[in-house]
Amino acid sequence: MNTEPLAKLKSDFMKKIVTVFFVGAFLALAASCGFLDGNKPGDKQPFNPEAYFREGMLANIEVQIGHIQRISALWSGQLGGYTGSYRLLYDYNITSEETNSIWLQAYPGSITLLREVRNNMQDDLLHRGIAKVMEAYVVGTLTSVFGDIPYSEILRPNVSNPKFDSQLVIYDAIQDLLDEGIADLETASPQVLDYDIYFKGNIQKWIETAHTLKARFFLHAKDYSNAFSSAQNGISSPDNSLKFYPALISGTARQNTFFEALSGAYAAQVGTRDTYLMDLLDSNASNSRNHAKTKEAARRAFLSIDEIYPSNNLGYSASDEPQGMVTYEENLLILAETAGRVQDITSGLAYLNQLRDFLDSGAAFRKVNQSDPIVYDAFTTDDFLSGGIENKDGINPLRAFLREVIEERYVSCFGSYAAFDDARRLRKSDEDVRVPFPFNKPGATAFPERFPIAQAEQSNNVNAPADPGIYAKTAVNQ
Repeated sequence: MNTEPLAKLKSDFMKKIVTVFFVGAFLALAASCGFLDGNKPGDKQPFNPEAYFREGMLANIEVQIGHIQRISALWSGQLGGYTGSYRLLYDYNITSEETNSIWLQAYPGSITLLREVRNNMQDDLLHRGIAKVMEAYVVGTLTSVFGDIPYSEILRPNVSNPKFDSQLVIYDAIQDLLDEGIADLETASPQVLDYDIYFKGNIQKWIETAHTLKARFFLHAKDYSNAFSSAQNGISSPDNSLKFYPALISGTARQNTFFEALSGAYAAQVGTRDTYLMDLLDSNASNSRNHAKTKEAARRAFLSIDEIYPSNNLGYSASDEPQGMVTYEENLLILAETAGRVQDITSGLAYLNQLRDFLDSGAAFRKVNQSDPIVYDAFTTDDFLSGGIENKDGINPLRAFLREVIEERYVSCFGSYAAFDDARRLRKSDEDVRVPFPFNKPGATAFPERFPIAQAEQSNNVNAPADPGIYAKTAVNQ
């Protein structure tokens, strides 16, 4: 068995990795995943990136659409917690041990493995470019949900206690890293990479994904002009979306992450029953978004998740259903919001109607009940005037338009952190357009703003700051 990646990481982790806890935990993870494709210690063969790439991308799936993302959806009115740990999490009861898993998947998992690719393949612009984009993706997600995190000093020789960098500094750093990755990819020679489980090495898809990530992170920072510019070069078609496709990878059957959760440790604990999201899509609910131009029955059925009988789920959480991570829909909605903000309603509406045309085609999601109508007729600017179909309460037309775009993001980007990110971004400056989901916990007066720093990091890194608690706003949302 070829085990060079595992052996090399074991040596490097003892010197470089963030905490001792992560070394043992990740080595167990690596052994179970199987680093089978590298070189043995002492071999003078060329570096083999296959295991590093594949396992780094698998770890990123857990970062983006795993347990912590589901908690963010609990806190954003999209999911309900009914029993067990998810009931506690639903009521905003979370401990720092809960985030050990995402810290593990991100630091000794995805970031470390991708750094190995970058460090060992400096002359291969395709591998180097993809690794840079992937690292920025992981780090951007971490800083969004945690705030300040270790970054500039991680994986440096003789640094066992990396400092925590400011969230604002990290956002700048990942924008620079994405620019570097794009530059590498634009001059890279084409290769087919079967172990690139996202795009098989497709250069154009990676470049577009990088631009959409830039737009996403500019949006987090409320830099709407740069978000608009970046999204113009972002994901240009549904086929170019970055999704997790459940498949057979490395001899292991991979299933939709939500299906896996309901079929395993979190059976019956979490689903969409009695949520704000389901009411929003219900034509009979008081806060329904259905009207003459929008019929949401089909999408409601697709997004409905039965927590009791996971095998009954034929939509978003079906065992083989792909899960969006960076998508065409997200890019169009960034364009719609930012064009509306930096230009006008007419400019933004063109992008929103482009999305509605895609939804109306029936190709955007699986139709669970064939009798359900799919209707997403194009809007006109009159629909957002006072008294219009999208402005019954007579607010400023631009605000009515932005409210519709944010609500559409809330639905179209289900399964990502978008709802959690938007709620925190908009609470202070744009409360009138934020999706008004209610508090979960009776008597609550504030929503969670961030996740607690992993307990393993707090226990082992002397430079870890005192955790400010989940209600402390991160720097971009002050």
